[in-house]
Amino acid sequence: EEEDLEAGVRTDDATQIQQQGLRKVKVDVQMGRQPLAYWQAVLSVYDTDPAELRGKVARLIKHYRDIHFELVCPNHDQRELFYQSFPGSEVLVEDWMHRTSTKYLAAAQPWLTSSVGDRDQDAGLYQGHTIVRDSNGHQQKGVPVFYDLQNVVDVEGKAPTEAVCGDPGSGKSVSRGLKVAHEDALRGITQFVWDPKGDFLPLVKYARQMQLNPAKVKHVDLHDPDASVSLDPFSVAEVDPRKNIDDRETAALEVLHKLCDEYLASNDSTGLLYRRILNSAVQTVLRNEREGGEVASMQGTLDTLRSWSQGGQAANVPEGKMSVWSDYAASLVEHLDSIRRGTLGRLLFRDGSDGRSIKVAEGDLVIFVAINMQVTEAGQKATAKTIVPDVISGLMTDFIRSLLFTLPDEVPKSLIFDEWHVIKRTNRAEALVDWLRRMGRSKRCMVRQMSQSASDFKREALSTVWCGYAENEESAKASCKLLGIEASQASISLLMSMGKGQFLFRDVHGRVAQVQVDIWDDWLLDRFNTQANAKAILRTAEEAAAATQS
Repeated sequence: EEEDLEAGVRTDDATQIQQQGLRKVKVDVQMGRQPLAYWQAVLSVYDTDPAELRGKVARLIKHYRDIHFELVCPNHDQRELFYQSFPGSEVLVEDWMHRTSTKYLAAAQPWLTSSVGDRDQDAGLYQGHTIVRDSNGHQQKGVPVFYDLQNVVDVEGKAPTEAVCGDPGSGKSVSRGLKVAHEDALRGITQFVWDPKGDFLPLVKYARQMQLNPAKVKHVDLHDPDASVSLDPFSVAEVDPRKNIDDRETAALEVLHKLCDEYLASNDSTGLLYRRILNSAVQTVLRNEREGGEVASMQGTLDTLRSWSQGGQAANVPEGKMSVWSDYAASLVEHLDSIRRGTLGRLLFRDGSDGRSIKVAEGDLVIFVAINMQVTEAGQKATAKTIVPDVISGLMTDFIRSLLFTLPDEVPKSLIFDEWHVIKRTNRAEALVDWLRRMGRSKRCMVRQMSQSASDFKREALSTVWCGYAENEESAKASCKLLGIEASQASISLLMSMGKGQFLFRDVHGRVAQVQVDIWDDWLLDRFNTQANAKAILRTAEEAAAATQS
């Protein structure tokens, strides 16, 4: 305005209106004490008790309202701000930022020292709280529990391995499967999950709402004919020429013997001849490879058997006995061909090069699912319908392990195997445990094994253990043995009375405590719930919400 007056220029109408507005602001600020600048802040309110937390928030809002400050709670910022606080998580809310050292935060929270969990408080994640009992025997909250399996990598002599057991309804899939997989995904840890029942699919369906990048969450359905997965035991077995390791013959024979168990069951000459034919076929394809022929494979083994069934000469078999050899080989060909045509069986005969076509980048979460795959239940004997699924489950350990070698050693990795009791039936479980003892720490790879019974695990191969609800004394005693505690009546009764999400936790230092796993977000808990009726209720609610929005 002053420049216009000095230049003798008439100010246009729009500028005059703006000037009048500014003069009013000046009067309001000087005389009416109105604010000239507006500011925005984020206030954090904390409490472990939901009711007390709501009360604190209400009191905070009232306090500021009384002094003429209006607080608002955006629909999405609360969850986004929480996730942003995770180490390494993506910055989602960019209109504010405050970074500080975790040690500084810990200095203001003296209860960070816990009775079980991590001694290294810089990286431990909040898992829940211990459960203690007062003088009347009533349960009370103890101290918070902070724990991160990845920290075990740096503990000398301990492989980063964890066992989780609990009978159905114990909450193990939600509390020690989905929860930790979600946390590790937020931190950018590369993960492979063997999920035969589809319990981990909420991480795929709600990836974006859970602050995950949907492009980094990969779902591989083994029932999908287009899924590029080969579980040929020749291609997924461990091979390391530098260490003179070649596990292909052992892996292939284990699979073939399992698939053809009905032919090998008898210990008479018939069963022995079937076994000899399978062994010779595997040795033949491996020998052909060493002599410059095709790479050894299950399909090559089947082709070899077919050649013998059609009159081809087998090495080291007298011509006079080739007729019987041919007849037996024909029976095996017919049986294996029927498996090869099946939805899951075809994975065993797929070209091994296809098994490497899954492109895994650092930070990916890869979930392998085979919903409705009928595996042998714990304590039951395998049937004709469950043999192939059992073999597939066992081979997934080798397949997933083979994917690890496509990633640099320094990249943090995690493996989760559900239904470990099925994998345990094969020698592949032993091979995996042996590999972990040798390679787990150097590969920066942590492994979680989940099963119903504690008897499915070997205590000496584990660094940490979570034992949930046991429905009978036998299961409870097995849990006590795995935890390394006395199988007293008090311990047995405790294991048989624990609620959903409660566990006896043995940490890497050998300390044992009863822990209630705490999932802080009710929205997350609803989506993680693996029970069929809970899924149905959630689906109905989501459909109703979608209909209302439309």
